[in-house]
Amino acid sequence: MRLPKVLVGLGTVSQIEILTPDENLMQFSFLVKQGYQLCANSTGTALFIFPGRDEIKGVEGEPSMVWPQIDRAQKLYEKWSDFEVDAVNAYKVSGKPLRTVGSGYSITYRSDKWTGKITPYIHHFTSPVKIKMDDIDNPRLIQIFGGKLKVQPRGIVG
Repeated sequence: MRLPKVLVGLGTVSQIEILTPDENLMQFSFLVKQGYQLCANSTGTALFIFPGRDEIKGVEGEPSMVWPQIDRAQKLYEKWSDFEVDAVNAYKVSGKPLRTVGSGYSITYRSDKWTGKITPYIHHFTSPVKIKMDDIDNPRLIQIFGGKLKVQPRGIVG
């Protein structure tokens, strides 16, 4: 799976809950020190989770990123966080091919949106979103998409 050329940093992930096809609830918890990043694509219609040493704040992208995507991503970040983007940085994430593991039930994350103070948030998905992972035993890359998922100024909706 290839990541989008531009990602918007939203915060760090503490936990995700997934409803499996056989109706079981799976829970994945991430330690703060692991630094699992929560990012969105530039349109805010897909979320990506992956480990990183430093929290991504603002807009991240590949060196070959395209300017319309950067502009869209900057606007999304500014609406999400109520802060201006102060840097556009490169990222590198690698992982195995992704496979669908179930549908999203909830995500718990930490963000400094609006206040600059790190605050925990929980979002229960209200529409059926798909979750794909590279490795169910040790996930290094997770994608959440579909349904009515959207990153908006008030937070994650759908």
